[in-house]
Amino acid sequence: MRQPQCGAVSTLAHEPETQGSGLRVGPLWLRGFIHDSGPAVILLQPWYPTKVLIAHERIPHSSVELRGISCSTGPALHFCYEGCGGELGGTSTDPATLAAAGTPVQTIQLGAPGDYTGYMLFTARGKYQLSAARAGKPVGEVIVLVRRH
Repeated sequence: MRQPQCGAVSTLAHEPETQGSGLRVGPLWLRGFIHDSGPAVILLQPWYPTKVLIAHERIPHSSVELRGISCSTGPALHFCYEGCGGELGGTSTDPATLAAAGTPVQTIQLGAPGDYTGYMLFTARGKYQLSAARAGKPVGEVIVLVRRH
């Protein structure tokens, strides 16, 4: 397992299209943070998947792969969008089930209408590195802090 060199927690930014805020990762905007400004902090509810909305720029015939990794322990973060909502759908489950569910890579079709609603399956508190790549080339990287309160 590769352990990333994680730096400071990324700062939320103003999202021009929605007049809201979020965290920009290349052509993606992540929403679901506990504040509208400042550091990117996500609230962990132990035993539950964490709802995070993924909005994206409209780029025809293009896709981005989103990946995540725990900064402290190294395992891949799993994503539960498209098709596994019924599998977990906001239900209580143990960390081992969360770690095994979903997929370690979430592909976002940039030309498709609408946002991606689903879950990031954080299993513990701490920093996580999220990175996006298009056609195998990095297009963005951020650090989020997952905490309990």
